Amino acid sequence: MSSASCGSTLPRRVKLYNGPAELAPGISLHPVGGHTPGMQFVRVHTSRGRVVLASDVTHYYENMETGRPFTAAFHIGEMLEAYDTLSAHAPSPQHIAPATTR
Repeated sequence: MSSASCGSTLPRRVKLYNGPAELAPGISLHPVGGHTPGMQFVRVHTSRGRVVLASDVTHYYENMETGRPFTAAFHIGEMLEAYDTLSAHAPSPQHIAPATTR
């Protein structure tokens, strides 16, 4: 979908990405499969290292720790692969922020 098809004001307000992208120095966007089509996470370089903002890529720490996907997923295999991708982009599990914590 092109930004032009989303309305006349959208191209000035929203930038659409297709693939990984560096949004600003130290802030990167990473597409993954799994929960829904178009799922992405953000990695931010902070004073404590790289922190991964997982969004709905993983809903709870438990999903990643046990290898059990969240109950609602577009593609289970891609969701499990996304857990590995999150881990590869963070120095430790404590540097991953899931969508929800308990």
